[in-house]
Amino acid sequence: MPSTQVKISAVIITLNEEKNIERCINSLQGIVDEIVVWDSNSTDRTKEICEHLGAIVYQADWEGYSIAKNKANELTTGDYILSIDADEELSPELRSNLLKIKPSIREDAYIFTRINNYCGTWIKYSGWYPEYKIRLFKKGNAIWVGEIHEQLEFTIKPNQLVVTGNLLHYSILSLEHHVQKIFLYSKLTALKDFQNGVKPSILFHGIAKPSFHFFKNFILQRGFLDGYKGFVIARMASFERFLRYVKLKELYKNVEAEKPIKVIQLSSEATWRGGEQQIAYLIGELKRHNIESIAFVKKGSSFEEYCKKNGIRYYKSLFQNSIDLLTVLKLCWIARKEKASIIHIHSSKSHSLAVLGTLFGLRTPLILSRRVDFELSSSLFSDWKYNHPQIKKILCVSDAITNIVKPHLRDPDKCLTVHSGVDISKFKVKSTANLLREEFKIGNDKILIGNTSALAGHKDYFTFIDTIELLVKKSLPVVAFIIGKGPLEKELKNYATQKGLKEQIIFTGFRNNISEILPCLDIFLITSTEEGLGTSVLDAFASKVPVVATYAGGIPEMVKHEQTGLIVKPKNSLGLAACVEQLINSPELRSTIIDNAYTTVLTFSKETTATKTRLVYKEVIQYSLD
Repeated sequence: MPSTQVKISAVIITLNEEKNIERCINSLQGIVDEIVVWDSNSTDRTKEICEHLGAIVYQADWEGYSIAKNKANELTTGDYILSIDADEELSPELRSNLLKIKPSIREDAYIFTRINNYCGTWIKYSGWYPEYKIRLFKKGNAIWVGEIHEQLEFTIKPNQLVVTGNLLHYSILSLEHHVQKIFLYSKLTALKDFQNGVKPSILFHGIAKPSFHFFKNFILQRGFLDGYKGFVIARMASFERFLRYVKLKELYKNVEAEKPIKVIQLSSEATWRGGEQQIAYLIGELKRHNIESIAFVKKGSSFEEYCKKNGIRYYKSLFQNSIDLLTVLKLCWIARKEKASIIHIHSSKSHSLAVLGTLFGLRTPLILSRRVDFELSSSLFSDWKYNHPQIKKILCVSDAITNIVKPHLRDPDKCLTVHSGVDISKFKVKSTANLLREEFKIGNDKILIGNTSALAGHKDYFTFIDTIELLVKKSLPVVAFIIGKGPLEKELKNYATQKGLKEQIIFTGFRNNISEILPCLDIFLITSTEEGLGTSVLDAFASKVPVVATYAGGIPEMVKHEQTGLIVKPKNSLGLAACVEQLINSPELRSTIIDNAYTTVLTFSKETTATKTRLVYKEVIQYSLD
């Protein structure tokens, strides 16, 4: 070879190419002066074959197409670089023309015309041919850029010449091979789109682009002239575009799913009752899992005071009625300002206001907690707000409520039971003193019976009083405590006085130390006619106080007769009195019930309730991203 002749180095990037590499290298023989192979640690015979055919092999971990090619280019010793893929070969015509131009080679770059083989057929149309590629260029004048369908970038605009003859590309070996490539390239292109901030649109990226690519490949680029395989290529091109959209959508979903969850806890009630206690438990437990809760509460309410005292971020409004538009608009504003992930609704009034907010642009997913076992209204408004598409889940605190709500839903699957929970740890510290006996000067010979429910109609304290009357008439040494406040307080006091029970029934008013008072009782008596779940029963379980109860709402889900308590039908004062007497006279049954009840309450903890709620939040957020 004359000393003035230009030296050409071939560069090939490989990874498990034992089926292609021999054909590729053989086509280079006599054209190039050295062959540099950059192998990404192939596990087949690629390296062995290359070295046998005289190639210089360098091995390294995969870093990307452009990086690999640029590093390999630096290792060449030639004046020109001929870049070729392992699944390509020079056709006889192209070899012949390269041999002719080699002695006088002087252009900056040379273009090859590539033809692609699809499952054994050379494709002449479908936008696949002619495919012009710069594959021969002066070393040092260009670098490879891009990770998908990488291209050469020149330092100055190059002089170019097309070399006659085809570069044969064995592109797709089988349909399975094509599908594999589609999955790979759609993943890489979606990642590139994501990095460039492309926002996926179902109409544009999911429908229009895939449809247009089929039309372009098969009609405009005359893929129909390639026959059946032209049709398959067009369909696959359309599918690749669709898959690219799906993968881009998934990337955005994953990012959104990893964002911190922020929940607006919506409560419209003025006073502190069981529902407010459940919200307080939930906020505390969610915080432990890095989920921020922002309360939206009634101005001047007990819950507002709780938020102030415990450092919980909150907003307030009047919550005047179920169509309070000022509160509705403020909720919409808060949801936008806080970029809330979810709005969790905790009352009927809040439910109405939240769904009305959807008429004013509220788009945050809604979750409803239902804690009462009243029948749903048959009104059109009730049907609308329970079946509103933005209500993603309805969490009922008992199976009894779930069974009431589900028949009214067009999608019953969005309704599920998440039992209320209690703070068991509050009841673990036992005091040696009996606060009730000390405060009201009651001797140890008396049996203390009590209830800690609000003095409301559905709690049926009249039956409670009737039951105490029957026990007193039997000369049982009982003293009863009605612990709490409510609208029926005056009426109940008059009723107890009329029954001659003023000395035997004590109204304590509201107490905030229930965990200290409950263990003072000998028997917990709950006489409700309606009850969402009845968490006061769970408090009694945790206090190791035996329970006598009624078959109301969710109570039977906790109180199993003669296992975790004694239970009768509502308004059955005779049956309730008999159960109380049975507990007084049977220490063994009393002990069994206390032990079983305490085991049961461990499954009704506030931690369990919060965990189940948190899983629902994540499910709704994931669903909302679809």
